[in-house]
Amino acid sequence: METPEPSLQDNPAPMAATNRGGFLKRLSGLLRRKPAQIGVFAAAFVIVGSLTLLITHAASAIPSGSLSLYAGKWCLDNDHGHQAQGNKIQIWPCNQTSAQVWDFYTDHTIHLHANPAYCLDVQWAGTAQGAPVWLWPCNGTAAQVWNVEPKGSNVALVNPHANKCLDNDHGHQAQGNKIQIWPCNATPAQNWATPASSTPAPAPVPVVTLSVSPSSVSDGGSATLSWKSSNTTSCTASGGWSGTKAANGTASTGVVHVTTTFTLACSGKGGTAQSTATVSVAGSNPTPTPTPTPVGSGHYPPNQVGLTAKAIVSMAEPGYLQQVHDATFGNLITRIADQSAFHTSNRELTHDYAKHTVWNADDSLILLDGWDYDTGYLLDGSGRYLRTLHLPDGNHSARWSNVNPNNLYGIPDHPGVDNSGNQLVVMHPKTDTSTNPAQTVLHTFSQFDNPGANMSFGLEEGNFSNDDSLGVVVGWSSAHHSWGVVTFRMTNTTSLTPSVSEIATTWLGSAGGSDNNPDNAGWNNVSAMPKSDGIVIEWNSIGSGINQGIEWMNPTMTTKIHVTNNNDHYDEGLDASGNEMLVMSCDEPGDGSTNACINVSQSGGSPWLAAYGMNGSGPTGHNINLYPTNYPNLSESVHISCRNLQRPGWCYISDMTNNHSAPIGLSQIYAMKLDGSHTVEVFGANHGSYNSCSSCNEYSARAVPSQDGTKVIFASDWGKGTASPAYDYLIQWP
Repeated sequence: METPEPSLQDNPAPMAATNRGGFLKRLSGLLRRKPAQIGVFAAAFVIVGSLTLLITHAASAIPSGSLSLYAGKWCLDNDHGHQAQGNKIQIWPCNQTSAQVWDFYTDHTIHLHANPAYCLDVQWAGTAQGAPVWLWPCNGTAAQVWNVEPKGSNVALVNPHANKCLDNDHGHQAQGNKIQIWPCNATPAQNWATPASSTPAPAPVPVVTLSVSPSSVSDGGSATLSWKSSNTTSCTASGGWSGTKAANGTASTGVVHVTTTFTLACSGKGGTAQSTATVSVAGSNPTPTPTPTPVGSGHYPPNQVGLTAKAIVSMAEPGYLQQVHDATFGNLITRIADQSAFHTSNRELTHDYAKHTVWNADDSLILLDGWDYDTGYLLDGSGRYLRTLHLPDGNHSARWSNVNPNNLYGIPDHPGVDNSGNQLVVMHPKTDTSTNPAQTVLHTFSQFDNPGANMSFGLEEGNFSNDDSLGVVVGWSSAHHSWGVVTFRMTNTTSLTPSVSEIATTWLGSAGGSDNNPDNAGWNNVSAMPKSDGIVIEWNSIGSGINQGIEWMNPTMTTKIHVTNNNDHYDEGLDASGNEMLVMSCDEPGDGSTNACINVSQSGGSPWLAAYGMNGSGPTGHNINLYPTNYPNLSESVHISCRNLQRPGWCYISDMTNNHSAPIGLSQIYAMKLDGSHTVEVFGANHGSYNSCSSCNEYSARAVPSQDGTKVIFASDWGKGTASPAYDYLIQWP
């Protein structure tokens, strides 16, 4: 028996799914690791019995068969024979079933004979002792390379990336015992018997199928392409579409006016295969796709000083892409979401939050990623549905770039573990028109757990700086038993793959919370300031002490300054002169009298809304009472959005509760000038039901302006109650 190893707890079942907020997560293994180059090494031949082997970083010449330990009694076994990514590899009494037959290729990879598309793989390309080995689609990475080294009459299988051997955990001869990597030690737990012939198995031939439905459409129509492939490492589209595609997926053809053929070619170790699908078009006169009623002029509503109470006149809910005129406010409203048009039964087809920009950097695309975390709905800039996206959206993480209209950032889940990843990725939905756009890993925050980090950009409230150069993430580390905050720089932000480098890490300790559930955390959110000169962290505790209210920190997090005792809704913006402001609501109902905006003029009454002046040294003391309580009283709780990055000097406010007992500003959506003049521009009303749940953001308007502030998207159940679907609407001045 081998020397006992330290006890290591197995990782959670890799493909288990959990629920969050009532939605089943749909998980992907697309971002497991970056492809690694496998080097070419010098080889030496050695004779083991009748078996000729290439050893020490050389290719094996072992044929199909079993790998066994302990005089052939226990075999390397694919649990239950399941051909699925992440399936457990174990030892089991040798039984000559297909779960124990392996193919040994000349590129050092070990394939499941029953389905050569699957390989023996070190979980997450780990290098630590005890890292589990599992089944994963063959991908040519270093985690799937096994060098054969003779050990007496048998061999050791060495993963050169980790410089460790394939090992039977603790040497236990028990059904289902874990297979792992461990420092090579020549014990019986690493002494594998191999098949005795010398004919290597051929590389599997790629297989690809591409289909389209429907296969015939009217002029100006569209269809859906679906494809599957196996034994492949890359797929490329040509003909009626283009670009790199995932191994399996679906995509829209887009509008077609003539008969079009789509081709998909997929390559693997065994060669290249391709498949085609053709969409036939009847008729010769193109008919444009229906568009919404022409949009408004792009003007802003007229200025007025203060808000007034306006009766909300009941209106019939607009149909999908129908534009209606609200005579009470003089605006135009278009419904831009619909279950049928989006091909879903999801009841909440809305954007995520007021502090997330919904439009991309040039206002040409809109993303609605609401509360179905890993699913998003991509629209064009006018609100017309384009396609459904599978997003790297753990913990509300999908973020448009502020400068590159083709970049969408996110934090993908660790497969099988909800909201657990520790990687920052980018995807390009403007040019990659698949439903699963390729994701490129920009950085791994290795100080956080994987899985279990629950890393986010400050949940739904964090943002990058306006030029994307400064970002901040918060995540959990079991090693520190603490939440940590990491600031980072991004350079080449207008490129498709910006460079990311960490600036600093600070650990929040007991004040941050005692477990990795952000719902139990002491922090509420973190976010970068607009001019990349600092970050803010909002705590769940109200007060003037450390780790209370809102605090500012410089990018290196060596300086921390208290900004306000308050911890209500806020956003970061710029005034008309380009000075940074924290714009926030004060004394919201239910928050208690202590949740006030301090160090702000009380002229005309304490503020309902206030702005705190900020710069690269922290709070400036130039604070503004944007809307005093007696000028006149506003409605109840509000959301704030300063995502109008191309229109400094204003932030946008929306009623959160639609409480008719607070008629001033009831249901209203308006822009507020950040100069203390109490000037507002009223865009209209959200026409939603009374929301008695002050924390139920998914049922509130959460209004977000476009980059130039001429249009606003808001969510509403249109007065039908929360049991009815909630849709997003676009509001603008005619």
